[in-house]
Amino acid sequence: MIDKERLRKDNGIFLSDAVVAVLLVLLFSGIIVALITNTTYESTKIKLNSQQLRLVTEIFEYVDKVSYDQVTEQSLIQYVNNSYSGSSDIVQAGNSVDELTSSYKVRITVRQYGQEDGKMDLIKIVTVNIENTLANKEQTTEISRIRKRSVQEVKTLLAD
Repeated sequence: MIDKERLRKDNGIFLSDAVVAVLLVLLFSGIIVALITNTTYESTKIKLNSQQLRLVTEIFEYVDKVSYDQVTEQSLIQYVNNSYSGSSDIVQAGNSVDELTSSYKVRITVRQYGQEDGKMDLIKIVTVNIENTLANKEQTTEISRIRKRSVQEVKTLLAD
């Protein structure tokens, strides 16, 4: 049987009960905050990577539109800077990322394939490197692509 006198003398919760309850709440809230922070960081990282790939795709689509001779570092840098002239604090392009101050720093290099061997100028390698910072960590995307002369451009080149 239940001791009725003991139930009447119950003085409520003890200090140790309160401390254990507070520690449990702090433990679980710490875990929840860590999960939310990690999820937010990863989703922001995915969004930044997506924006970097969109920018690279845009540059390579421009490379496909222009003639082979117009595919130079300066023309591509100018294209990116003109495309984002209203938001130059977000995207800037140049030969080196050290001199750029935007969130997305785009370095573009164009080199001729086989130039060292004295071969004809038929293929260019376009490399786009995009850097940005997230939570004091550098995020870098580098993608290269080749651009070759069209058949008509080769015929014109050989005719000269």
